[in-house]
Amino acid sequence: MLSSGARRFRGATRAGEQWFEIRVKRYVSRASEKLDAFMLNEDRKGLSDIENAWAIADLMKEHGWTTQVQVAAGIGRNTRTGQVWVSSTLALLRCTPAVQAKMHPSIKQDDRLTKQVAVFFSKLNDAIQDDLITRMPPHLKTATAQLAWVKKESDALGAVLPT
Repeated sequence: MLSSGARRFRGATRAGEQWFEIRVKRYVSRASEKLDAFMLNEDRKGLSDIENAWAIADLMKEHGWTTQVQVAAGIGRNTRTGQVWVSSTLALLRCTPAVQAKMHPSIKQDDRLTKQVAVFFSKLNDAIQDDLITRMPPHLKTATAQLAWVKKESDALGAVLPT
């Protein structure tokens, strides 16, 4: 079973290559295999922000990581900026399914909710998140425009943000 390199293998065989190097890797655990898959996918093509959040949550469960420091170290981002990345990525999991759907990779990049805006959404209660995401005008494409609209609308609703 090929767990990584399947595209390279198919490409090489289609190109008529008869010889190519392979490496067999045995994983000590499912957790190690998931971490390796995450690292390869993130390195190769990058994941969407919400895919990163889902993957990090899964890795935390598999590895028993409970802190952002452990996560950052585990995925090779053990600097201060790595911890900030982990924090903002995990914040996306506090968004409602409707908000997360607007970040899904199946949505065209230009129409996707930006990470910065989703982090802001994560600070609002579920009812306000769902109300705002359904009313957000589709012409708002940049994080700045989206944030300005969400801030104005959440203020008008009397939303109180945690400090």
